[in-house]
Amino acid sequence: MLTASSKNFAGDMPLCCVARTLTHISDITGFDRGEYFAGPDQVRAYFTVEVMERFYPGWSKKTGLAQADLDEMAGAVIHHRWHCVF
Repeated sequence: MLTASSKNFAGDMPLCCVARTLTHISDITGFDRGEYFAGPDQVRAYFTVEVMERFYPGWSKKTGLAQADLDEMAGAVIHHRWHCVF
């Protein structure tokens, strides 16, 4: 499971690392289980502690992640256009 110590979600990475990162972010947030994101603002709105707690009660305690980690994940999703139509 991804934890706060597993950083570097965005940027230039080898393809294997990008795929592993995609899988980790998906496992932690479920971002790719719903409709596609229509824009960067929609991605950022999803990647909030409030949303994670609403969808997955106890998420913060289970993952040990904070809003800064979600911001980084959102940046990776936007950068790579994962599950996006923009």
